[in-house]
Amino acid sequence: MSDGDTYKYDYPEKLPLTLKQKLSRLFTVILLVLAWGWFFRYGLPAFGELGGIPVALMTIILPAATFSRKKKIELFPRYLICGPNIVYFQNVEALTLKDQAGTLTIDYLQGKLKKQFVLDRKNFPTNARKQHKIDANRQKKFDKVVARITRAVGQQAPQVALPVLPLPADAPVAVQA
Repeated sequence: MSDGDTYKYDYPEKLPLTLKQKLSRLFTVILLVLAWGWFFRYGLPAFGELGGIPVALMTIILPAATFSRKKKIELFPRYLICGPNIVYFQNVEALTLKDQAGTLTIDYLQGKLKKQFVLDRKNFPTNARKQHKIDANRQKKFDKVVARITRAVGQQAPQVALPVLPLPADAPVAVQA
């Protein structure tokens, strides 16, 4: 884990907009209002032979690019970032893995405050359509992220008792002779 690893993760918290995002959204709305005003005032000939294609594309592409938010979890060697949460692994006090429920709870200190971050298996998106494949994909992603978090916490905060990770279904079994 030399650099950060990024995984799609639908965290439940809504983030407040940054100034850059607010200005970008305002600019998009103003640009769309001007384009549509121009379109309705001068009609299709004002846009040349292409007609209203530029306005239509601006109407679809600009809002999609401006108003969409990428939900993800980023893992780095010393911390993780997920939405509004930044968890420094050296400040972790406890890791609790509930494999049946599909959650990893990280208890950590942020300044003098004790906080908790819950990584939930059901928040990992997947493109599968069948339920058994959805469950398998989510479990695979969850296991990978939990293993990386556990390894990083073990390196940064050796005093923390680490949960015993379940073996993956395709792991080879050692046979003693």
